[in-house]
Amino acid sequence: AAAPAEFGHASGGIVNAVTRSGTDDLHVEAYDYYLAHSLVSPDPFANNTKPPGNRQQAGLDLGVPIAPDRFFVFGNFEMVKSDSQALNRITNPLIADPTGSSIPAANCTATAAQCTAATNFIKSQMNVAVPRSLKSTSGFVKFDVAPSDKTNLTFEGAIVHKHAPNGMETQQVAPNGGLLGSNATYTASDIFGKAGFTVVINENTTNEFHGSWFRDSLNAYTDFSLAPSTGPVAINLAGTPIGSNPLYPANLTQQRISGVDAVTWVVGAHAIKLGGDVAENQDRVDQLYSRYGSYDYTSLTAFADDFTANVKQQKNYALFTQTFGTPVSTVRTMIIQAFAHDTWKATPRLIVDGGVRWEKTRIPKPTQPNPINFQSGFIPSPNVDFSPRIGAAYMLDNRTVVRLGLGTYFEPFPGQLIRDLSVGGGVYQTNYTIIPTQTSSPVFPRSEEHTSELQSPCN
Repeated sequence: AAAPAEFGHASGGIVNAVTRSGTDDLHVEAYDYYLAHSLVSPDPFANNTKPPGNRQQAGLDLGVPIAPDRFFVFGNFEMVKSDSQALNRITNPLIADPTGSSIPAANCTATAAQCTAATNFIKSQMNVAVPRSLKSTSGFVKFDVAPSDKTNLTFEGAIVHKHAPNGMETQQVAPNGGLLGSNATYTASDIFGKAGFTVVINENTTNEFHGSWFRDSLNAYTDFSLAPSTGPVAINLAGTPIGSNPLYPANLTQQRISGVDAVTWVVGAHAIKLGGDVAENQDRVDQLYSRYGSYDYTSLTAFADDFTANVKQQKNYALFTQTFGTPVSTVRTMIIQAFAHDTWKATPRLIVDGGVRWEKTRIPKPTQPNPINFQSGFIPSPNVDFSPRIGAAYMLDNRTVVRLGLGTYFEPFPGQLIRDLSVGGGVYQTNYTIIPTQTSSPVFPRSEEHTSELQSPCN
């Protein structure tokens, strides 16, 4: 049958999980998992090397009956610690040989000195072991309280904290670069709290309330000890990143508060449920894509021409990209919803479901719209988002049930889309993508150290 009208927000699959409250017995469980990378078979994609390091995951589960049949507590604590290495390789045929161990001289037709400097810059990133680690701690606790036979209280809370130096890229071997300057160290945390209250008003009426709070944050930044000599500048050579990652630094935070209340009446063969819920989402992003500039080159020769000894101020890159403006943006949206649903047991073998859901998203207006385009100052939000649902389930025999369902769903506005609409008007943040022939196009920031080395033999 179709999903009941109380479920909305998306048109994908819906999972409704129900867990047991607890028992009057004490339950304790401890576990530990340890993996030594030296015991793992050699990686054929990493020159048959065995990366050093280890991984450990340990935890404790505890279930305690505080008051028999009335008050139960369950908790879990888990720790994950990992130390390992990854291998940064470059096997792009426009740069390196098929084995990714050298750079053919034929791939560069600039001056000998320029080709030497460019190839040495890239070779310093080839077949480099990158150390990385992860430390994660998490805790979960749940309280179930039954003050009476007609009431039940539930409280849940959890926290997860992770810190991973050079752990943003998780691949073991990067055949096309990405584990050095394009990598990042990150710190992430997830916190949530949830409360529920159920009361049986009478033999035909039940009221349920659920409230929750969730906060997710991610802070990622480049480890400049692994970055190339060009620093934070992003460089893309024929599809291979050889500079820093234009995405970092970045600080992303999402917070959600929601509350749902529903009343169920049983009238004859009908179970009628009416309810509503309110949710507020807050997305905070502190990020400027390519804030330090990003250069795209199509060949090793073009990069070598710009990299050193560029006395003629040549501009051989294909594109230059940089974003200016306010890095921090905060977008708050509120969703108001109401629903009504009826489950009718028409016959002992046939159950018919029908309902409707209404949704309204309150979207803030962009704080800095573009005056040239008035449409950038308003994001529409309709008032007629009604979602009808209908379904039926028929039991053919004791082992076979046929279900049919039909319903409509409204996909919510993704937070990233709302942010893009808010900051993408060309005023709050401005992204410049230019070609070398355009006015004021920059010259690649030369490495003075390499330039002096190249010029000294010529003096």
